[in-house]
Amino acid sequence: MKELVVVWKPIEYQGMEYLSLRDDGEGMRVESAVIAVQDGGALRLDYVVECDASYRVRAVQVKLAGRAALALTSDGHGNWFDEKRDLLPDLQGCLDIDLSATPFTNTLPIKRIAWKPGQSETLRMVFDPGDDRPRRRTAVYLRGAASGRRGLPLRAGQHRFPRPAGGGRGWAGAGLSGVVRADVGGVRNNAKTRRGKDARRNNEMENPLMQPQPNDPSDKIHAFALDLAYGAVHEDWSPRLVFDEDGNWVADPRLRGPGLYTHNQTLFCEKWHKQFAPDFSLLISFGYLEKLGERGERRTGTENVPYIGGPRVPPHLEIEYVLTQKCFSLLAKPTTPPSIFISHKQDQSSALALLIEARLKLQDSNIGVFIDRDIPPGEKWNGFLEDRVKESQFFICLLTIETLASMGVDAEIQWAFEWAKENPDLKIIPICHNGYNFAMSYPSDRPKARVISEEMIQALSEWQAILVEEEKAEHYDFAILKLLNRLGYSVVK
Repeated sequence: MKELVVVWKPIEYQGMEYLSLRDDGEGMRVESAVIAVQDGGALRLDYVVECDASYRVRAVQVKLAGRAALALTSDGHGNWFDEKRDLLPDLQGCLDIDLSATPFTNTLPIKRIAWKPGQSETLRMVFDPGDDRPRRRTAVYLRGAASGRRGLPLRAGQHRFPRPAGGGRGWAGAGLSGVVRADVGGVRNNAKTRRGKDARRNNEMENPLMQPQPNDPSDKIHAFALDLAYGAVHEDWSPRLVFDEDGNWVADPRLRGPGLYTHNQTLFCEKWHKQFAPDFSLLISFGYLEKLGERGERRTGTENVPYIGGPRVPPHLEIEYVLTQKCFSLLAKPTTPPSIFISHKQDQSSALALLIEARLKLQDSNIGVFIDRDIPPGEKWNGFLEDRVKESQFFICLLTIETLASMGVDAEIQWAFEWAKENPDLKIIPICHNGYNFAMSYPSDRPKARVISEEMIQALSEWQAILVEEEKAEHYDFAILKLLNRLGYSVVK
């Protein structure tokens, strides 16, 4: 039985893939999780691929937030079946599958075909575009000539790969053996221009290394794991970590010594000096580290090895760990939990407001959510609420047709728009439910007069709204998943 752990990161946007592979000689099973932040949205995709010994896909399962799980099987001869074992004629003739969020599926035809320099192949593939309907697509694979070819050099147990025609998104890999390494992308023609490493660092995510150490011991473990994952994603150190028997970090080749550290390496050293770092046994217990093995022997002297780099004092024991999928999943939520104000008309939207609060707290116990039941006794509610709106990073407004007659919601919306002029970081998220949408007119037969003006609704409609299309539990659940993604939390159902 061969087992392999692979960590990939995209070159052109923030993200990470953690993949585990098992090969028993008769077939291969891959389980993987992908997280990504791109174009202001967060994504998490989980997939399982099973292949036979000839690298032909026999089964695939894909889970993506906001849609039903996809499950397909194949006989290995181009016939595909859904989860009910019904034949899918639209996919007939495909041997491979293309998941655009990962470079792994490009590996399969590369491994299956005996490539020669200059050889090209037109392949039919099952393509999952992210909706509920997989479809067939054609991809052209080309192996470059033996010389003058772009790509990475061969290493033991690795293959040169044919680059997909038309380009593709770049990925960088670590810990691969016998799997295509680095710079491979899905067969897509909409690849963005590659940016330099320094430009890639200026992404949407905050740098957790710049946050102070938490005081709570449990929070300190989570923060340390998050910092390790962040540095690995940004190629400041490897996801495989080697420490000596005293808990000192044995120098990664990327850690070149004081004065030559990258910005993130310097931040890490300053924040997690040895005496402040959590014990690694706790990181293993929390599921953030996996021990891979030991080499060498224990020292008998009292020599001290510097925390990062410095002179080596052999003989000594080195212990190798790898960051786990759970560790990298910490990157799927904001470094600093956001503060949120939920504006709603109590007799219309209290249940939804409380449901949103509960789901947000379940996702992140440190998130700050305010709804108007939290006004302390004796406070002047008007000024208190205005202050809470101005302290928030997200203003969520729950709207029904009856909300248009609420003086309280009208005031809160006005405060939010006034504050947004001074603070462009404030995000306004309208959520329409109970059958309401922005195109509806306020009925003239309502007992209460309209308070929220058409101009105000028009201004709200310019923000990307979330619409609960039907009064069903699954539609409310889908709306909350959208909200969580909008707030920077990558979730999968």
